[in-house]
Amino acid sequence: MLLLVFGLAGGCGAAPEPPSVHPLAELTGERTRVVWTRQLSGDGDDPLGLRAVHQLWGLDTHDGRGERILLEPMSSYRKPLLSSDGEWIVYSDVIEEAVYRVRWGDSAPRRIADGIAVEVWRDPATGADWVYVGAAVGDRETRDLQPLRRIRLDRPDRAEPVWGGASITQDNFQLSRDGAKAGGLFPWPEAGVLDLPSGRVDRVGRGCWTSFAPDNSYLLWIFDGAHRNVLLRPHGTTLTHRVPINTAPGTEGFEVYHPRWSNHVRYLAITGPYRIQGTHNAITGGGSGMGVYAGRFAEDFQRVEAWAQVTHPDLADFFPDVWIEGGGAADAALAADAASATPPLSEWPGSRDRLVFAWEHARGYRDAADGQGGTLACTVERRGHTRFTRHYQADVRNGGLDTGEAGARIAARSAASGAFTLELTATPLGAPRNPWTPIAVLTAPDGPFAFLLGEKASRLYLHVSTSNLPPEAVQPIQLGSMQRGRPNHIMITYHSGQLAWYLDGQQFGATHDLTGDLSTWPANARFQLGELDGAPDDWQGLLEGVAVYDHALSPQDAAAHAATLQAQWSAHSPAPQLVVDARLDELTPTPDPADIAPYRAGLVEYLYTILETIEGDPPADRILVQHWGILDAQHVPLNRTVGNSYRLSLEAVSDHPELEGERVSSAVTDLSVIDAFLDVDPPATATE
Repeated sequence: MLLLVFGLAGGCGAAPEPPSVHPLAELTGERTRVVWTRQLSGDGDDPLGLRAVHQLWGLDTHDGRGERILLEPMSSYRKPLLSSDGEWIVYSDVIEEAVYRVRWGDSAPRRIADGIAVEVWRDPATGADWVYVGAAVGDRETRDLQPLRRIRLDRPDRAEPVWGGASITQDNFQLSRDGAKAGGLFPWPEAGVLDLPSGRVDRVGRGCWTSFAPDNSYLLWIFDGAHRNVLLRPHGTTLTHRVPINTAPGTEGFEVYHPRWSNHVRYLAITGPYRIQGTHNAITGGGSGMGVYAGRFAEDFQRVEAWAQVTHPDLADFFPDVWIEGGGAADAALAADAASATPPLSEWPGSRDRLVFAWEHARGYRDAADGQGGTLACTVERRGHTRFTRHYQADVRNGGLDTGEAGARIAARSAASGAFTLELTATPLGAPRNPWTPIAVLTAPDGPFAFLLGEKASRLYLHVSTSNLPPEAVQPIQLGSMQRGRPNHIMITYHSGQLAWYLDGQQFGATHDLTGDLSTWPANARFQLGELDGAPDDWQGLLEGVAVYDHALSPQDAAAHAATLQAQWSAHSPAPQLVVDARLDELTPTPDPADIAPYRAGLVEYLYTILETIEGDPPADRILVQHWGILDAQHVPLNRTVGNSYRLSLEAVSDHPELEGERVSSAVTDLSVIDAFLDVDPPATATE
């Protein structure tokens, strides 16, 4: 703990006033150093440190000098990082794409590497400090890093490769104390935990500015789309703590930014408040008076129990990193809730040896084999009005999922093997439609198709093209019926003229009528889910557990896969609903889709007064409601007028963890209303 001992001067007269203790030292109880950048021109409009308009500043609670300039020449100084002993500062000049180090109190930095630095970590076995550096790809504002290597801080000539898989986003990649795992974005907005020994990424959510606990608790947080809370998640569980971090005196409930764990697991740093709405959000609005704050988590990590304002600038401070003496030995007392632990990811989709594509759901497994002993990330893009549910399924009503380059990979691998397996779980919603609707399609952009799984009037149909059966000669094969309103596990396999299909783990049919191989499958194929360009209608329902293999799985595999997923569905529960008639008091104008890029979807917050409750128990007379205003980079028409009343079907935002990382725009002026709900009615089908 901090001990200040003062001697009394001899002689007559009053004793001198003791020097004041900095609020930061009172917060931490230990010697503490902070480093950050201060923007000197541009009115706080460069929070990402992309221009040479910054100085490097620092504070040592024990040197009595207060806030002071560490490096005066103007540069970018992006993301300064303190070493494990607090003696060295590592930063990046993004204009040069170079990494520098400088000793605390020195004014002569040294260039030590090309690239962008993301982390400084001390090897507990050797005591050596390593700087983790990535090579920049893409433009300066949105670029990611790939590959990742590390260099010795004291011997920059020593470098080792670390990670060559999916690219990572620069903010924030951090390692656990043992160096076995790292949290980050792989890339934005896919938050995950990287297991360094195996090179496996466990993707656990969507958002920005992740931070990973500096001990071995493997706690990860994800910064939410409202830029006001962190979603704290113990590794290996579905447990999530939503912790507001805009509660520091002086932030006034506005947006904050640059959240980062210190070297002590109980302490974090932020910057704020961001009051001015900019092109994308309040972060880009700029302004002055944005300072650095340090906070202390409560022991249960449910809240930030105390704050200290570190800086009081007239300008704007960014990228704080906090070092606390002795903090590297602190451990989190928070334990994972065993009842919420998810099954090991290896339980689905099983062996990865011949897995070509896998997408469990918006928070789950999304890696596949590359055919050469490595792995490939499997990504999906929401199209149309696709949203995710509170259980992370894709609600593709009036939309779909695009899988990017996966289609060409599926076609090539299956053409080479002459076999494939398609697996997915579908929950049909609403009344059955008479026009056939596509559920999963592998097709060339202008035709022909390789396979097409669709539904018509609750009946499943399959088209498969082989070398002996061109697309124009293919006849649909009826597979059976799905039960509406509940998950249906579907698996289809083909090999050596044998086509078999399974529903909920049971073989439902087989045929030897198909002959030929898959060599005619188009090399430029696209794999689409829930929709098909030119189809008469989109499929209406939920999709999850989608996988494609380049071989035929067995009946035992079908039963095991269905049982694994059914165990997950059994834990699903509906959220409490609130149905009200309410008057619209304030609305947030829907931003232009280009103004929230790179986000392609966004919620807008409205303020309502409840006039009558139809169902449920409202927590207050006035509530905030988040409506989808933008989906797939297109406006969703809301057509609402202040003063008019509307029937609303709502669920609490706290019951929708899938909203983590979604962009939320709010111009509501009454900050006393805190109860937030999601409008769960499907968005209008027309777009502007």
